[in-house]
Amino acid sequence: MARTVDYGRVVRRALNLTRPHAVAISLGVLLMISLPAAMLNWAIPKATAAMPIVRVLGPVGAGYAVSGAHQLILSVFQSTFTAWVAAVLVGQTKGELTLRPWALWGAVARRIGPIIATGLIAFSGYLFGLILLVAPGVMLGLAWQVAVPAAMVEGLSPAEALARSASLTRGRRWSLFGLTLIAMLPIVMLNYVAGVLGVALMGGAVPFGVGMTAPLVLFVIKPLVAAPAVVILAAGAASIYIELVDLKQGGLGSSVAEVFA
Repeated sequence: MARTVDYGRVVRRALNLTRPHAVAISLGVLLMISLPAAMLNWAIPKATAAMPIVRVLGPVGAGYAVSGAHQLILSVFQSTFTAWVAAVLVGQTKGELTLRPWALWGAVARRIGPIIATGLIAFSGYLFGLILLVAPGVMLGLAWQVAVPAAMVEGLSPAEALARSASLTRGRRWSLFGLTLIAMLPIVMLNYVAGVLGVALMGGAVPFGVGMTAPLVLFVIKPLVAAPAVVILAAGAASIYIELVDLKQGGLGSSVAEVFA
């Protein structure tokens, strides 16, 4: 058995998920990611304006704090969606997906506490590492990349899921770093397109960053752009989880069958 991460196999596995379940995934990501993102883009600036955070931290500090809070809240929805995608992909891989993908939301609901806690801890660690220095954040992100799929599929507690992810990724994080860079390319391009559209909507005579604040961009374009970005990350994390389990222990264990009970 190959001892390195097979990029082609990871990508093919992720694509094999999205093709037969495109409608379910599209509806799921719109409801779980795009709609909450649009609501947060509307609500957070209004809530911030009513709080003394700007006076305490200053405009720049308040901007970072608000952005961090925004991403932290969205990570709850992203973790939940990733757990569902992992359940669908594992079921498809093991040939046990006798339930419709929507029915697996019940399995996610039964494990929602550990899933959300795992996602929040993983994202907070990644964010804190980036604030201190970029490298620690990147390494934590790679080490905990498959923590949410592990929490969902193996029924682990947050601490167990983070440890399991660190164990699965150990020795293969540089390979995962390259795969993550490849996955980020379309995400960066989608965000760039959103910014260009914002600049065009504001007459073309504003900086790129200002264009990203256009109402149509904030409430429609950016939330819609977030949808394929999260699908890429979620399907990628689920596929990488299966790849690493294959490499470490020769395949998924029988214990995951309870996910589909």
